[in-house]
Amino acid sequence: MLMRRTTIVLSAAVVIVSALLSHTFATDKTPASKPATVAPKTGYTPLPKGTVRIWDLGKKCTKKIKGFFHKEGGWYYRDNWIPVPHGTTDYKFKGDCALEGTNFWIHLHGHKFDAIFIYPKVDDKGTPGGDNELYRSHSPAGSGLRNYGPGSNKARIVKNDRGEIAVESESHPSRGSRVTTVYRILAGRPWVKITPVRMATEQGMHGETRMLVFPEAGRKGQDFLADAAIYAPHHPNYHKISFPTKSRMMLDLMMDDDQMYVVTWPTPKKARPWADVSTTNYHRGWNWIGEGKSAVWGSSFAYFGDEKEPIIIGSLRFGYWHYQKIDAKVKAGEKFTGQWKCVRTRLGYRPYAKEIAAGYPFMKGAPWRPLYPGKWRMIGCIDKKHYTQEVIVKKADTGNSGFVFTSPVSGTLEYLVMYLYDRTKDTPKNVYTPMDIYRQAIQGEKPAATTNK
Repeated sequence: MLMRRTTIVLSAAVVIVSALLSHTFATDKTPASKPATVAPKTGYTPLPKGTVRIWDLGKKCTKKIKGFFHKEGGWYYRDNWIPVPHGTTDYKFKGDCALEGTNFWIHLHGHKFDAIFIYPKVDDKGTPGGDNELYRSHSPAGSGLRNYGPGSNKARIVKNDRGEIAVESESHPSRGSRVTTVYRILAGRPWVKITPVRMATEQGMHGETRMLVFPEAGRKGQDFLADAAIYAPHHPNYHKISFPTKSRMMLDLMMDDDQMYVVTWPTPKKARPWADVSTTNYHRGWNWIGEGKSAVWGSSFAYFGDEKEPIIIGSLRFGYWHYQKIDAKVKAGEKFTGQWKCVRTRLGYRPYAKEIAAGYPFMKGAPWRPLYPGKWRMIGCIDKKHYTQEVIVKKADTGNSGFVFTSPVSGTLEYLVMYLYDRTKDTPKNVYTPMDIYRQAIQGEKPAATTNK
């Protein structure tokens, strides 16, 4: 089905929640610089504009699934964190290593149970939101075994500048291997670049989301939407499902934190994305919208191309996507109209749920609206098949909660999903889209954004 273009007519002010900005790339072979001679002041302070930082948390996490929220050395202990001075690469960590980006954290924790974690920041104070486990996997062909890369046994600083940090991390041993990867973060950019070093075959995340979107990866430019609720009845628990090999990115839609993770890669045919469908995993807030517990994609993965190419994981949150149940009969060619509404009953499930919800505009009973001008994509599920249309939201249009979906076929319109995909001339420079991440991180395009917020 060919794409259809729809323009939403709206009115109001643009609300901008997060965004990001500028820098130049460097290699992993940066010469080690001399350590600082002055002891750094301890204690966390909010990230200065235009910088990134490496932290020594002072203590090592030893508790499973606690991550930043364990009271031994995580966020509760931040008054005792030690900043690694910019310019220092010859550094021995006393506790866990944490990498601080503009709008997210990477926690290279020391315990042997979980893989490392990424946390979105929920405010300007650096408060971490819900965790997402990042699997750096080793899965030898034909072995049937997978090492998910538990924890960080060793952390070595590769680069430590105000505008760029990179740390090489080796996992604890598991199933006969230690997985080693490099995590690179640039100032003002909402993504981490993960590069394989040794025994790393795949990069995954424990997203536990119901829906994965592969933009423009379907027939005739349609999106490929993988809904675990549709797949689950036809496959055993944890069954591996492969997705289109022409996909250039995968969007992981997290309901509990209103989060979108953008996973992208250089060579689509080498990435070979896949996920395992589950009816027993935690469902990341999909039960908070009044539809009961849903099947989810327990984990999703993409291969490091030739075990050399990087995987990019971007973090975008608040107002980048919306799901709404419809359950209405439609006819081919009919323009179905309605009002977006929010049915989420809560936001966040960690100790900082109040901070996560502070300033959040979309709770139960409130209308939903697209916050950002740009190229949005709307996907309608009609009798368990998906149809895509482009929606252009102009600057003057933000604020209106009305929508129009032109049905390509007759049947039951079960639900709609809408998400921000690319920018237009109206998109603010400090708002990143999935395609901005792809063009800059993969294609090397210079950023349009010029400020940190």
